[in-house]
Amino acid sequence: MAVGGVGEDEAAVRGLEMFEPGPERFREVGGTLFEYQDPALAILRDGSVLVTGASPDEDLYRFRKEPGDVRAELLRWDPEAHSYQASPLSAPPGAYQKAVVLPSGRVLLVGFHSNALFDPGTGRFGNRLPFGGRHAFDDGQGRVLVVGPLGSNPNLFHVRQVDAEAGKTLHEWDVVASEGAAVVRLGDGRLLFAGGRFPTKDKADVVLFDPSSGLRAELAGLLHRRARATALLGQDGRALFIGGDLQSDLPTMIVERYEVQGAR
Repeated sequence: MAVGGVGEDEAAVRGLEMFEPGPERFREVGGTLFEYQDPALAILRDGSVLVTGASPDEDLYRFRKEPGDVRAELLRWDPEAHSYQASPLSAPPGAYQKAVVLPSGRVLLVGFHSNALFDPGTGRFGNRLPFGGRHAFDDGQGRVLVVGPLGSNPNLFHVRQVDAEAGKTLHEWDVVASEGAAVVRLGDGRLLFAGGRFPTKDKADVVLFDPSSGLRAELAGLLHRRARATALLGQDGRALFIGGDLQSDLPTMIVERYEVQGAR
């Protein structure tokens, strides 16, 4: 599912598209209630989809320092009719870009400077720990890895393992990777950092980090240089790097598969 984004006129959009793996194509299925610049998505246990994102009237860079207006909605799908109903939600201030469904069914939303828990049972949000990040991954054991750049050094990423339900930070590491690198968690728990920009040149570098040992390794680079790509883990165990932008800030539509030897 692809939601929102910024159109050619630099305005946030309401578009909602689905990717079909068989024919390998996107198809438009409608639009959301609100425009979203960079939304977070979470598929809930009942099949509903939680969407949260910054208001198009807000400056995303400002969210690094202070809260702003957030819009949220719940999409309830009818698979047979290929249609959905959307319900607006009242979200706390923030800029939540990543979402992780916890074992309890609640959702941890992670943004630039803070995070919040969403309870599907009550439809309410609640603030939790005073930290933020750009990426969040379920480690499969009820814990979450939150990854974000350090403000003082854009080429140094901070990795934090948290128990979101208990509100505790368990472990922390610093990992060297290029600013704007895409990050994906492999099936064996390791983190893959790919691409980025330093200082003004697009990078194709790939860095592998293992939280279980704290070790970092450099791997063969991407085929295409890019920054701020979307990273996903395919069902075949290979990482997918989708889109991103080039040095001129022009978006790219290239999708690239990357395989780490020995990864599950």
